[in-house]
Amino acid sequence: MAVAAAVAAAVAVVVAVAVAVAVAVAAAVAVAVAAAVAAVGKNLKRQNKMEEGFKSLKVYKLAYILAMEIFHLSKFFPKEETYSRTDQIRRSSRSVCTNIGEGYRKRKYPKHFSSKMTDADGECSETMVWLDFAKDCNYISSEKHKELQEQYLEVGRMLGGMTDNPDKFYPKN
Repeated sequence: MAVAAAVAAAVAVVVAVAVAVAVAVAAAVAVAVAAAVAAVGKNLKRQNKMEEGFKSLKVYKLAYILAMEIFHLSKFFPKEETYSRTDQIRRSSRSVCTNIGEGYRKRKYPKHFSSKMTDADGECSETMVWLDFAKDCNYISSEKHKELQEQYLEVGRMLGGMTDNPDKFYPKN
């Protein structure tokens, strides 16, 4: 009996220590993630606009954040959607960013710049359609759908302004 009580007490101590370690690790991970997010935010603010190029553009930053959010949301889509909806929504959301980058590099050619911003806007619209499907298939909530749609509309407005005013982005010598 004494041996059984000692074993039970030892197991209880081991379990308590394991739970305490798990809680401590979870807290440490949460602190590390919060610190990393804060560091990224500070770095974005500190970087010189001239050094960043297209990455300094508000439209690029927003499109990038949205593409990453879609990536994380789409991890929870059903496996049977991997090669259809999941792949397509990830590609179109990322393509908004890549077209902005490509167009910005060619901004000394206004027609090419406008063409690439139009392509980015088209990818933005495609992403919005895929978000409609995700909502209607109950892969995302109506609230998340509305939030993302509003943000993509803002990206579209900014891209439209860039398309219509390529001279504002002409490189300054």
